[in-house]
Amino acid sequence: MIKRLSMVLLAGILGLASACGGSSEDPNCASAEGFDCHPSGLPFVEVAGAASDLCGGYDQCPLAAHPPAGSTTATLTQPQAGKVCLSGTVATNGWAQLVLQFAVFNKQFTKIVKTFDADALGITQAAFTIDSPPSSGVAVGAAITTNFDCPASGFDCITYGFGLMTAPLSNVPVTFTAPGPQVAPFVDFQQTRSGVSQTFDTSALQHIVFGVAMGDYDFCLRDFKFLDAAGNEVKP
Repeated sequence: MIKRLSMVLLAGILGLASACGGSSEDPNCASAEGFDCHPSGLPFVEVAGAASDLCGGYDQCPLAAHPPAGSTTATLTQPQAGKVCLSGTVATNGWAQLVLQFAVFNKQFTKIVKTFDADALGITQAAFTIDSPPSSGVAVGAAITTNFDCPASGFDCITYGFGLMTAPLSNVPVTFTAPGPQVAPFVDFQQTRSGVSQTFDTSALQHIVFGVAMGDYDFCLRDFKFLDAAGNEVKP
């Protein structure tokens, strides 16, 4: 499931970047249905959003607001500071994701205008609590910024496909099926796309995604934070 989720989230991420505009260009950007710009209580997060197989950027796809019968639904809410939730139903062979984005595109998807250097801050892992994961579990993926300029496509600025595994160099993906606090060490993220050799360069962390597969789901992510090697929280 990690591989599928990591490979298909990109269009949704680019939609997030465009709709919000990014703090580097518009510090007062407004949130809209499907995403939350500068969400309260989520440190370093530029945008929290929902993405699904129904369409990529929700600002560009009216089907997301009015999904056809039998298609995937994904509703993002933030019931309180530091907590975001995603609920809905994933159709057969579909997917849905809660995305936390740290880098920022310009509004034309042609340039990265702000990167996130986790290494410079001493960050080596992410910590979070998952409430009410579906029985099929929640998978974790990530992407990094690999180019600043991407005039042909915003996809060209990103290398995606990194999945959280059970250990460094493992090819066994982690799927969280039980509620509770979790830790995602950066050394446990491995590239899952065939033919891609790019390492997980967290000096340019683009986003982290929490994905679910077929069936009903209604889970929340809270207490998200970055930690250093000693397990201490790194704050903005």
